[in-house]
Amino acid sequence: MFSCDDVLGNIAYNTDPLFGQPWGIIGMLAFGVLMFFANSVSKEPDALWAERYSKYGMYLTLVGLPVIGLLISYEVAMGKICQYCTTAHVANIVALFGFWSIGRMHDRGEWNDDSPEESTV
Repeated sequence: MFSCDDVLGNIAYNTDPLFGQPWGIIGMLAFGVLMFFANSVSKEPDALWAERYSKYGMYLTLVGLPVIGLLISYEVAMGKICQYCTTAHVANIVALFGFWSIGRMHDRGEWNDDSPEESTV
């Protein structure tokens, strides 16, 4: 039942019908872009583009949801579950929540607290 080899090695299901590329390559590229957005926002949270990058990250993870549904349908059709793929799907959903949370903080004005910290000295 649990077999990444059967899922990732299945030529009928492991390529994207639109681009003809393996799903793993597309996933690695997508997560690379998400990591770029997350790392950029964490390093420069007050930059003018930080809010835009967080929205791009949210949109990219939203686009990933139908893809996740498609890939899960492939696993159901094969009767196999790939633990690696399942971890990537969960990571996409967690990233969606993270980017959504950052966007909400921007909308509420909670992202940047300009008031100085109280000193205990």
